[in-house]
Amino acid sequence: MEEVVIVEEGTLPKWWSLLLRGLLAIAFGIILLVWPGATTWVLVFLFSIFIILVGLVTIAGAIVEARAKEKYFWTLVLGILSVGLGILALLYPGLATVGILVIIAIWAIFTGFVLIVGAIEVPAAKKFKWGLGLVGALSLIIGIVLLVWPGISLFGIIIIVAAYAIAHGILLVIMSFWARSFHKELAKT
Repeated sequence: MEEVVIVEEGTLPKWWSLLLRGLLAIAFGIILLVWPGATTWVLVFLFSIFIILVGLVTIAGAIVEARAKEKYFWTLVLGILSVGLGILALLYPGLATVGILVIIAIWAIFTGFVLIVGAIEVPAAKKFKWGLGLVGALSLIIGIVLLVWPGISLFGIIIIVAAYAIAHGILLVIMSFWARSFHKELAKT
């Protein structure tokens, strides 16, 4: 039997933010799979654009959370870090090419940390907490794998990052629908 926790409407991450981040991740993963022979420069460019867009959506979600007087600090930090890393990679593509593996790994580890903290802090139904924690754990694992095996070929990196992005995106899309239905149920009460 599923535990139901009564919370105020504004305490869950905004469903649209989860949906947009999920769709961006899925699109990024599909682009990488369709274009696996991409050079390192293309990977740097695509990843940079991806994390800038995700960062902007995350910052928008944090602003909405702040206006609703909700916890927004880690969401805002994640958004700013994502935009900052993306801009740095675009401004210094040569450096980013050398360090793309580290940039992706650090972003995945930090994202995983923020999502796991969110899973612990958000007062929501068990399935939502587990979903958020699962997405966070997946991010942490991918980030650690990329740091532990730095000798992975470019093709291997592309496949790992693409699979991670698609899985991450699917989980976020599912969670967006859970959050949306949860908000609708709250509105009825």
